[in-house]
Amino acid sequence: MRPTRSSTHTQPSTRLAVVLCGISLLLAASCGESADTQAPAADERGPLGYVAATAAPPGWIARRLLEGTAEVRIVAPDPDDPGAMLSAEQVRSLQRAELILTHGAHLETWIAGISLPRSRLHETTVGFADRFLQRPEVVTHSHGVGGTHSHRLPVSQTWLDPELLSLQAEAIAELLAQAYPDSAAQIGRRAIELRAGLDAIGARLDTIASRSPGLRVAAGPEFRYLLARMGALPAPAPDADLVFASQRDPAASADAIRWPVSGHAPLDGVDLLERIEAAVAQVELAVARLD
Repeated sequence: MRPTRSSTHTQPSTRLAVVLCGISLLLAASCGESADTQAPAADERGPLGYVAATAAPPGWIARRLLEGTAEVRIVAPDPDDPGAMLSAEQVRSLQRAELILTHGAHLETWIAGISLPRSRLHETTVGFADRFLQRPEVVTHSHGVGGTHSHRLPVSQTWLDPELLSLQAEAIAELLAQAYPDSAAQIGRRAIELRAGLDAIGARLDTIASRSPGLRVAAGPEFRYLLARMGALPAPAPDADLVFASQRDPAASADAIRWPVSGHAPLDGVDLLERIEAAVAQVELAVARLD
């Protein structure tokens, strides 16, 4: 049975309306401010006027919303090296950015060891942290004299659920409208367009869930948001109806449906929405063959 979504959350369309209302207020307020109050002090902002993202999804969203307004740089470690850290040049790039957009959900574990300006650092998934799903493994560590502590870590790949990606986009739109008030109206329009595209993908996943309840999918824990949205059940590959894999997994089987799972993989020139749409289309074809 497909898990039901909590009714305690604000409906996405209502939330977007609130965000756009806030953008309108920003526009009105900026028109009445004097020149010396519109711009933050030099020590509170990045000197180069660009936005930095520490993962591909928030970077992709910011680029969609800011196209033609400001540069967006994705500053992240090498996605093919699990132990990679940022270079000194990359650290300086983050420190000098106008805004620093992180994904959160325990994706950028490396960021704790870097000194970054708190006033410009924004975790873009924190608004729906209560909807994070947990990884199956338990992590145990110590907190000094407090002894050991065990807990589960969240699944980082929230962007595989279009609704959560939309919520992240709304949070980013609000941050960008505050940073670039002259472009707030454009940012708001693009946020609406992005929401429409993600809603359409979500509707397709919901159709799959209703037509093929209990679909068995071989997939790692990084796919938990997607499987929950589809109402699918995890299964070993020999017993599965479908196999999901990362687009960057060289060992994936030939029949695997590939998804953009790596949050640090570069997306220069590639549209995340198109990648997800292509994978959803493959799922639709595969499910039709099962019928």
